[in-house]
Amino acid sequence: MSCIAIAEISEVDSGLLCCGVGLKLFAEVCRLGSWYIFVAAKHMEGNRLTKEMRLSGKKAVGSLFTGGSSFFVYPFKVVFVLRNEPLKPLQRVLFSVSRRNFKHAVDRNLLKRRMREAWRINLPTFDNKMANLDVGLIYTGKKIESYHYIEEKIIVIIGKLSEINEVHQ
Repeated sequence: MSCIAIAEISEVDSGLLCCGVGLKLFAEVCRLGSWYIFVAAKHMEGNRLTKEMRLSGKKAVGSLFTGGSSFFVYPFKVVFVLRNEPLKPLQRVLFSVSRRNFKHAVDRNLLKRRMREAWRINLPTFDNKMANLDVGLIYTGKKIESYHYIEEKIIVIIGKLSEINEVHQ
């Protein structure tokens, strides 16, 4: 299903339009007088962080924190456990931000969104090296870092996890 946006604007810059939610790339642009009709390109289905890729459930989270190992890359504490049974998603991840450090839910959600996006974008480069792994990323910093800083740190974390996984296999 495609998204359609209709707008009256003076100039179209190579199919990029800011329409309330943010920048979207549109596959087709039609002009009707002074109105433009934008048809969005379909999202890439393979590039999503699906529900199956997120660690959830009391047993799974409990086994992560009771039997898992950990290391620290500021501002993250990383807890991980290697699974014995192969599941469909090769790795599952849990994101957590402390209420003690960030009183407002808006701030916690912002950090979790940044963490999820950095994980989602950078995971495919290491996907085959991190099989059967459950990971918990706990944000321990005291201030809200920029997306680029979080992304740099998550790249380091994914690299360490892939090295650890190669050693254990």
